[in-house]
Amino acid sequence: MNDNDKLISVSDNSLDSLRNLDDHPGLKLFADKARKLRKEASEAKTPSEYIKWKSGGFVGGTEVFFPYPTQAYMFSEFNRLYPLHKFKIISTKFIPEVFSVEVSLEVTDITTGVTEPGVGASRVQIKKKARELAEAGEKMPTPFDVVSYDVAVKSARTQAKKDGIKEFDICADIYDRVIIPEETIKAWNSAYEKLVDEHVVNPVDKMNWKKRWDNEPLKGRGDLLKKAMEHCGIEVVEPIEESNEE
Repeated sequence: MNDNDKLISVSDNSLDSLRNLDDHPGLKLFADKARKLRKEASEAKTPSEYIKWKSGGFVGGTEVFFPYPTQAYMFSEFNRLYPLHKFKIISTKFIPEVFSVEVSLEVTDITTGVTEPGVGASRVQIKKKARELAEAGEKMPTPFDVVSYDVAVKSARTQAKKDGIKEFDICADIYDRVIIPEETIKAWNSAYEKLVDEHVVNPVDKMNWKKRWDNEPLKGRGDLLKKAMEHCGIEVVEPIEESNEE
């Protein structure tokens, strides 16, 4: 077994665990390589032509948008920085309560042995009549109402891959909110203020919610707003892109 094999067999292969390998000369080379790749990925700027905006719904009459990189660009950047990699499917689950498929997997950079988890989900398309009956509360869909289960599985796998790729700091400037347009910040501030005013009744809670917002760094406010919307029962709709199976 060579040093590369040893690194890949480490039980916790995330980047955080690499600091434990610095005392092993044979493995430190791979740890340093992993750190260098992460640094290059995290410092890369996503070109504006590959940035899209998804609607997060309406809050108090204000439509909230969040940036996301195109799927093709994400995979292209990952292939450029980590040309030798593999995806390992851990599980594929059908969740009947919400008629969706959930996929969990692991993404491994073969060169360094670093492994990151990824999770993705996709709703299963059902027949129109079955959906109408379910929405009316008259009858729950059955497996016979499923139109395209395989499409949902493929989409969930792609979402899981993107989730794992993101952990390698691909498009970090978008996902970590390093660069945020001023108009976006204003929209987030306005949406959060309206959300608190309309959905939080207790004055003390209102004060705590607003205080948390003021204390949150700008790059984290996008995620905080999404969590607040979900807490208040406002669905944040994820963008639907064409599945990109490798």
